[in-house]
Amino acid sequence: MCKAVITDVDGTLCDSIGIAWMRYLGANQLIDEAVFNQHENLVDAYECGLIDHPNFAQEWIAIYGVAIKGKTESELMKYARRFFSAFAKTIPDYSFQLVRHFKSRGYRVFAVTVSPAIPARLVLEHIGINDFAATEPEVENGAYTGRMLTELHTPGHGKANAVLDIISKNGIDTSRSFALGDTIHDIPMLESVAYPIALNPKQDLARYAAENGFWIADGNNILDVIEKIEKGTEKSTFEQMKFVYEAGMLKYTPRSGWAHIQVDSPESVAEHVFRASVIAYLLAVEEGEDPCKCASALVMHELGECRIGDVNKITARYWENKSDSEKVAAADMAKRLDDKKKKKVLEALDCFGKKKIADICRDADLLENLATAREYEFKGYVHAREWIKRIQPILVTATGRKWGRALAKMDPNLWWFGIKSQKIR
Repeated sequence: MCKAVITDVDGTLCDSIGIAWMRYLGANQLIDEAVFNQHENLVDAYECGLIDHPNFAQEWIAIYGVAIKGKTESELMKYARRFFSAFAKTIPDYSFQLVRHFKSRGYRVFAVTVSPAIPARLVLEHIGINDFAATEPEVENGAYTGRMLTELHTPGHGKANAVLDIISKNGIDTSRSFALGDTIHDIPMLESVAYPIALNPKQDLARYAAENGFWIADGNNILDVIEKIEKGTEKSTFEQMKFVYEAGMLKYTPRSGWAHIQVDSPESVAEHVFRASVIAYLLAVEEGEDPCKCASALVMHELGECRIGDVNKITARYWENKSDSEKVAAADMAKRLDDKKKKKVLEALDCFGKKKIADICRDADLLENLATAREYEFKGYVHAREWIKRIQPILVTATGRKWGRALAKMDPNLWWFGIKSQKIR
């Protein structure tokens, strides 16, 4: 996986390419005058706050489609080169410095812009960005139809889908990546990475960035802000919450071993972990170990199964080292967190290196498996007894062996006898 920078262009790295491009075409009478006037009215309404950015982008693209309809690619490219020779002089120095800075540190730089691809390509390659997504007009028989092949301008998911596409196709490690944007339209991009920077933010984004802990910068201090981020330990809330959602995958990951005795709808790994951690807590009390360390170690130990799945005993025969794989996967998950939280997760994982805690957690995991097998046995899965028989001899703590004997023989439903007969208040 690579670390990357995903950046907006218009208003972030330079003035709006699209607006400047349309004004060049209009000023040089290369498009219909009525269409150009419609464009200027739209821009005035946007700049006065009478229309929001998502709707502005959608209406702007519609006007642009009308403006270029019937023109050829070669014709538009000829105009674009002339436009670029003037526009290039307006690009601020910090844009070039930003790209050089990130590339020198091994980041891949991607740009996403609603501006048309023909002028945008010339501008971005000049800045040093070769990978980008821009608005692509449709061409038939060498001429533009006025329709668009891309959906970057559509409210809601247009830009968001483009960002997700860049991340997935290029294997971007979002826990080490930056994003830069200047309007509320850039929120999907900014929320997708560990280091979101609102660069030259418009009012709505400035407010949103402050409320959600984004970094805020302008052309004068952007490199200082990046340096501070790189030296620091913070990560965005949105990146860290990916850890929470990924941990939730254990709710949907079934315990795979029960398939061998055709158990219908077996418990999930999350359900298994809950009771196993309760057992680990109680077992630690009995065995004279720290119950919080044991319970948290067991919970964190299972996180790796979010990525590698539940590997049962038969499947594990074909793995070189299941335990190491789980630990690596859990550690990779923890990279989404800031240093303070990541340290605590890794400390919990490292507790398995202490023999007493490892023995308690392993016994707790096995005891939960034994208890589940006993419950399945009561439901009629006769071969669940094999799990019980195989688990009992491999329990290592004195308390674990004692509890295993009790769990193996008792009725799993005894807990509610007496309680159920009590009067309800």
